[in-house]
Amino acid sequence: MTTPIDITKLQKAIHCFEAASGASVNIQKSRAIAFGSWEKSIEIMNIPYHDTATILGFQIKNTIGESALASWTKTTANIRAQAQEAYCRMLTLDKRIQFVHEYLMARAWYLSQIYPLPDVCVRQLNTTISCFVWKGDIFRVPPSTLYRPKKEGGWDLTNFPAKSPALLLYRMRQQVMKQGTITSAWMRTWGLNVKGANPPFRDVIPENLE
Repeated sequence: MTTPIDITKLQKAIHCFEAASGASVNIQKSRAIAFGSWEKSIEIMNIPYHDTATILGFQIKNTIGESALASWTKTTANIRAQAQEAYCRMLTLDKRIQFVHEYLMARAWYLSQIYPLPDVCVRQLNTTISCFVWKGDIFRVPPSTLYRPKKEGGWDLTNFPAKSPALLLYRMRQQVMKQGTITSAWMRTWGLNVKGANPPFRDVIPENLE
């Protein structure tokens, strides 16, 4: 909702759904979060206001920045715990990199499509992945070398600081291309082209994000 007028529309939609389905909204399990300049004194169906909520595993707060930092902080901590748990496994270097791709960073790719990756979490993830891959060995090479293809002397380690924003942009592009979505409505409001013949971001989103 963006204006108090939308509250009436929301109530009508909910009442219509309740009448058709026989279900009802549980107010005690519902939460309202005020985004931006929304005034908390405005009552919404007797639903109490909260500073945070979790929806499908994502942290929702008053601003996008706060939501992104909270969600990424939690995900980074989980990745660090998983890396520590698997740290002592007898794995070769290539298997450790495969473990990073297929297990450690799986949740990060999911989250990358929703929230931008904060710089502080980039540093923490870099440290976590480096320690796991090298298992404390003295001889190490920088992540930029591991990111290179094997034919260029690297190990094909996914460049997550680059892939994360690429996934977010790709997701935004997909939403823009779908008519009737909130994102496409915003783009039209901002006067940006959202037609399929010439979509925004077309020239900056790689076809293969691997």
